[in-house]
Amino acid sequence: MPLPPALEAFRERLYEDRPPKTAVQIAQTSVQTADLDELFEYLASKTFREQVFEQAPVLMHINGGSLVESQGLLSLSSILAQPWRYSGEHGLARRESHEDSSHQYNKTSATITSALQHGILRKLEVLTDASHSHGISFVQGSFCKYHHAYKPGEAVGGEAIQRELRQGYTAVANSVQGWIPEVATLTQRFSQVMERIVNVNMYMSAPCASPSLVTSMAPHNDRQCTFIVQLHGRKRWRLWLPPSLLLEVLVFGKNDESLLDESKLGPPILEVDLEPSDVLYVPRGCIHAIPVWHG
Repeated sequence: MPLPPALEAFRERLYEDRPPKTAVQIAQTSVQTADLDELFEYLASKTFREQVFEQAPVLMHINGGSLVESQGLLSLSSILAQPWRYSGEHGLARRESHEDSSHQYNKTSATITSALQHGILRKLEVLTDASHSHGISFVQGSFCKYHHAYKPGEAVGGEAIQRELRQGYTAVANSVQGWIPEVATLTQRFSQVMERIVNVNMYMSAPCASPSLVTSMAPHNDRQCTFIVQLHGRKRWRLWLPPSLLLEVLVFGKNDESLLDESKLGPPILEVDLEPSDVLYVPRGCIHAIPVWHG
């Protein structure tokens, strides 16, 4: 089903849309922090809140080492050893609709405000219940291309995951704070600092010899702001920041009819190879694509 004419015209216009100079300046600088505590101090700062949040991407580097080493987060062996079960498309974010997106965003904002008022963010420990499902899915190149090699609920072991990764699939696990206590603890810190409900999804892709060989995720954007925490290996991120997508966020690139042509997006506002100890802030609406890099 094609996009409505108005949205098709909007998509064509954002190919010509260019980020403001202030956002370009922010994206071209990186923030160095001594440890995770200092990173959270920066996120709570007036500088981040007034100059960066929902306005520009920014790369942050933790000089104290990777979170795997300093916080005991998710070694590769522990990830593969989780009791994963295939969740299919239901384990991924729902397919975005362009219908009345402003209403949906306002509804989400109201939900967050209500949750803060009722102290829900203080009760994240309930998410560490081990009975939560360890759902995992596989996509190839975009959220439109699901891999249905398993039955829903079927066990997927570490060897099977590695085999799918070698075949060019990306493994996706949603809401991993639901069963990994260390991730739940980090989630709670982000929630307290950002004063928002935070959800953690995990993406795994195999290495390749060149970033041009495999695209982990084609260009798309999200309604929510995102912090990318690189745990293992490297991934190259390309980001574009059309100003028209930042405020009333319309989502592109998550279904067949709304795909974006990367060749028309122009030069990215930021292109960076993320390594362990890197944290990348991506404002809501910001278009991003992820070709896999070495290691």
